[in-house]
Amino acid sequence: EAGLKTKNLSFQPRKPWHGQNNPSEAQESEFGLDAAQQLCEALDKRDITGVVAANDATARVLIEELQRRNVSVRLWPSIVGFDGEDFVSDSLLSSLRLPWEEAGAAAA
Repeated sequence: EAGLKTKNLSFQPRKPWHGQNNPSEAQESEFGLDAAQQLCEALDKRDITGVVAANDATARVLIEELQRRNVSVRLWPSIVGFDGEDFVSDSLLSSLRLPWEEAGAAAA
């Protein structure tokens, strides 16, 4: 709606997810690292201003990769994750906590 170009701005891990419903934290990190590396490689080539991560764990992997590559914080995209993890208050990440417990109780 804002007229911004969005073609080719979706980054997915190159390694197949294989439909795992409950991946371990290590598996989430592995998949997140692959997407983070792709995104960091693209930062120089594209005008990426924001990232919506699948969850806070994958957002953390992106932040760690940006730091590992010594990317200036001024060049970081805005990063949004989900889950409201405790580490979020110490990083440059906005996190949304979805009320799953309350939703489940209301549904029950």
